[in-house]
Amino acid sequence: MFKSMTGYGKHNFTSDIYDIEVEIKSLNSKYFDFRFFSGREYSYIESFVSKLIKETISRGSIECRINITDLSEPLLKINEGKLKAIWEAVQRAKLILNSDGDISLDRILMYQGILEMKSQTGNEEVLLDSVKEAIIKALEEHQKMAINEGKIMLDFFTSSLSKMRAATEAVKEIIPGYKDQIYNKIVDNIKEMLKTEISDDILRRIVIETAFYVDRNDVNEEVIRLLDHINKCEKLLTSEDDNVGKSFNFIIQEMHREANTLGSKFSIPETFDYILTIKEEIDKCKEMILNVQ
Repeated sequence: MFKSMTGYGKHNFTSDIYDIEVEIKSLNSKYFDFRFFSGREYSYIESFVSKLIKETISRGSIECRINITDLSEPLLKINEGKLKAIWEAVQRAKLILNSDGDISLDRILMYQGILEMKSQTGNEEVLLDSVKEAIIKALEEHQKMAINEGKIMLDFFTSSLSKMRAATEAVKEIIPGYKDQIYNKIVDNIKEMLKTEISDDILRRIVIETAFYVDRNDVNEEVIRLLDHINKCEKLLTSEDDNVGKSFNFIIQEMHREANTLGSKFSIPETFDYILTIKEEIDKCKEMILNVQ
C-alpha cells in the first residue's frame, strides 16, 4: 500500500485522572528519526511512545508532542525538617535584630521544598494505558492523511510508468530497422575496402569495426531490462505491503542506469524524444518516491 511519509494527527484524551493531548507530525526521511517532547517528569515514557509509533510508521522524521495534565487531587506533604529549620532561623533572626515583627505562617509554607505535592494515583500502568489510547487515535488521524496523499502518488506513478512503457516499446520497434541501417552501412564500408587489395591489417580492421558496431548499437538487453523494471514497479503499485517505498526506490535507481546506457548507445533522431521521456519520468519518480513510506 502506498502511504506518504508526510502526515499529521492530533487527539485529546480525557479521563477522571488524566487530560492528555497528543500531536504527531512526520516528514520524509530514509530512516526512523524520532523526536519526543513532553514534560520532564514524563520523559521516562519516551521509549514506550517511540516503540508504539514505530509499529505504524516504519520510517520518516517523526515529531511527537504530549501534554499530560494530572486531574487527580494531589496529596500535600510537609517536609518537617525544612519547616523546623526555617522556623528556628526566623526566631534567631528576631533575636539578633531585636525585632517583634511576626512572619506569617503562609509565607513560610511558600518557601520552596516545605510543601511537597504528590499524585494520588502513583500508577504508571494507568498513565501508559491512557497515553497509548491517545497515541493510537492520533495515529489513526495521521494515517488517514498519509493514505490520502499515497493515493495521489499512486495515480502519479501509474501515469508515469505508463508513459515510460509506451516510450520504451516505441524504442523497441525502432531497433530492427536501425539494425538494418547499421548492417547496410557495414556492408558498404566493406565493399569500399574490397576495391583495394585486402591485407591482414585491413581484414583485422573489418572484424574490429564489425564487432564494435554490433556491440555499440545492440540495445535489446537495456530495453528488455527497462520493461522488466516497469513490470516490477507496476506490481508494487498493487502490493499490500506497507513499506513499498524502499523497493520502489531501488528499482527506480536501476531504471535510471539502464536509461542512461540506452541513451548513450542509441542516440539517434528517431529515438531522442522517447529516451528523453523515459529519463524525465524516471527523474520525476526519483523525486516523488522519497516521500513514500
